[in-house]
Amino acid sequence: MLVFYLSLIDTEEEKYRFEEIYSTYNKSMINLAFSFLHDSFEAEDAVHTAFFNIAKNMKKINSLSHNDAKNYCFKAVKNTALDILKRKQKVKEVEFFEPDAYSDNLLNEVCEKSSIEAITKAINSLDDVYKDVITMHFLYDMSIKEIADVFNRNTSTIRTQLSRGKSKLCESLKKEGF
Repeated sequence: MLVFYLSLIDTEEEKYRFEEIYSTYNKSMINLAFSFLHDSFEAEDAVHTAFFNIAKNMKKINSLSHNDAKNYCFKAVKNTALDILKRKQKVKEVEFFEPDAYSDNLLNEVCEKSSIEAITKAINSLDDVYKDVITMHFLYDMSIKEIADVFNRNTSTIRTQLSRGKSKLCESLKKEGF
């Protein structure tokens, strides 16, 4: 990875300084990122992003003292880790939304009025990701956890796909006049 970063830097002096910074602070930066993220892969991603940005700004960093460069590196990885946490929080907010009661009621109403063939046709018209989740959940009466295990996905992902699939199914059935 060091070779990649060095390819972003113009002068030999800056490359030498970057190598020095990288070898001195890499492990400490990973530890700092891990203290925020509690995930080694995400910590490595945060450090990679921080070093990428450091390499791009090496002209400015090269003029800093060793202590200022160290502070810059730690601040860069801290901010990157916090950005990752913010993104994760946004994903959690999306993952834990409640299914739309309107679509559940509409789906139940449509199912009572429609033939199984019409519903099956509407389900088959969905994208595979939604079709499979809806089929397993409603027709095979599988729980979200069971479906997640089958597809090797997070339960929150299956929950989101199920909710979106139900919405798309309702839209499809509305278009058909149900």
